[in-house]
Amino acid sequence: MVKLNISTCKEETKEVVLSSIGEFFELIHHLIDIDDGDSVWVLAIEDEDDILCSGYIGISHGLLQISQYLENCHFLGCHKLEEGDTETTFYLQEYKSFEDAYAVALGMREPNPLCYN
Repeated sequence: MVKLNISTCKEETKEVVLSSIGEFFELIHHLIDIDDGDSVWVLAIEDEDDILCSGYIGISHGLLQISQYLENCHFLGCHKLEEGDTETTFYLQEYKSFEDAYAVALGMREPNPLCYN
């Protein structure tokens, strides 16, 4: 099962539950088609069974780059998302500036001792 918690500048956070990674990528590609390119996106991944990708936080100006990263991870075996095999939660958040996006990403990392000097 794949969960996507998505928040945009126009809508509150909502959780979408998908049964396969294929459905997940279909949704991401739909978002790419309607993205106006004037946003900054934060992606975070949570997966207890996947130590390679869990905890990832990425920031990008475009959803296409995020999609390419996720597809590369999937095809490299990072996400073993066969139906019923594991549960992965993706958090995708839209911001109007890098400043806002980096502030949120920093807040996500604050428990880590490497966060500050």
